[in-house]
Amino acid sequence: MAGLKRHVFILFLFLFLLVPAGARGAKPAALVVTVVTRPVKLDFLAAFEVPRGVGTGLIVSAKKGIILAPSYLVQGAQWIDVILPDGRQLGAKILALDQLTGLALLKTKPFGKQEVSIRKDLPKAGERVWLVGRPRFRVVLRSAYVCESPVRIISRGITLGSFFAVEGDLKGLGSAPLFDTKGRALGFALALPNLAEGTTVKVVPGYLMALVVQKALEEEKVIWPWLGLEGVALTPAVVKALGLPVSRGLLVTKVYPGSPAAVVGIRGARKTSSLGNLLWPSGGDVLVSFNGVPISSQADLEKLLFVTAPGKIVELKIWRGKRLQSVKVYLGRRSFVQP
Repeated sequence: MAGLKRHVFILFLFLFLLVPAGARGAKPAALVVTVVTRPVKLDFLAAFEVPRGVGTGLIVSAKKGIILAPSYLVQGAQWIDVILPDGRQLGAKILALDQLTGLALLKTKPFGKQEVSIRKDLPKAGERVWLVGRPRFRVVLRSAYVCESPVRIISRGITLGSFFAVEGDLKGLGSAPLFDTKGRALGFALALPNLAEGTTVKVVPGYLMALVVQKALEEEKVIWPWLGLEGVALTPAVVKALGLPVSRGLLVTKVYPGSPAAVVGIRGARKTSSLGNLLWPSGGDVLVSFNGVPISSQADLEKLLFVTAPGKIVELKIWRGKRLQSVKVYLGRRSFVQP
């Protein structure tokens, strides 16, 4: 009986994801397109592996002709073809590239009414998600589970703390957007060495996807605010062992030289303390709020930082030693456009 219920559930989700756009809005299958950026022989349609120059794009707005795609796929392309679900072939141009997230925004002529709904909160570990791609002009659907959220990655030489990870396989699929069971786009899985390893894939979260789209449409480039620090979330064991005066916050472990955080004197870890077999960075400031909003992790900080315009002055509250201090920081501007 349990097996029958499971099969009925999977069939329901399959139909929900693949039924064409209707009264409830565009379904995931209607929101993915094939993107081709170099000459390829059509015999790849019968192969498992996806050739270089072919990948999946996500329709942001068919009315405006806006498509999100992996930046590695389109950067440097002399011509970009977009193959729609109904078989139409359109030319596209690059509006903006962003190597921090690994995403690019494409512009083509208006071609329909599909509009994506992007979910901006991070999914919980254990949540079921769907990879939906169109690497060979037809839909490929794969089930996956969120195995860690948030998760840290290194991108363009800096550490980001608000991606999430799924147990899923990108072989034969390439990069692909992820959707939840309500058909909302959760993120973009990119087939890059620093993100995909074995059956674990680290995913660009939906809120960063939405910001790339917003920034690219407003300015035709993606400029991020730059603070220049990273850290680790406090745990009860660390608080007790290091004798910290606060139980919640971000223990600053690194401040990038010349960054806005460095200019105002925020301190990173200066030594290492032994907690049994664990070696913890210590001696750094503890960041507890950003513009009055409490933070307890780097993911919290990034969520607040990235929605703040570059050039703004923000107020940080930090614990240094036994004192709570307020520091005002002028956020820098940083773009990531080179391959």
